[in-house]
Amino acid sequence: MIEWMPKVKINYLKDIKMDFKDILNDLLKQPENDSPKFRAELVENLVRTVYNFVKTERPEGEGLDGRDGPERRGLAEVVDAAIDHKFNMLEKSLK
Repeated sequence: MIEWMPKVKINYLKDIKMDFKDILNDLLKQPENDSPKFRAELVENLVRTVYNFVKTERPEGEGLDGRDGPERRGLAEVVDAAIDHKFNMLEKSLK
């Protein structure tokens, strides 16, 4: 899994307000990130970050640990799909 946020090099003036979409687009346009493998890892990291936030910061009170609920279960399916997509892209890059 990539650790994309610590390695991001974005050179913007401090007084320019950038929203997340702009930062993400800039990240994707950088030549070293222009690959299906990178994009698949990025998607997995983004989805997993939201999933972990819901699990730890917004538990829904269900399940044995009290952290389960409809949102977490739905996001788990998205995480699984992102992982499958990443492995498909890794497999294609090795051919």
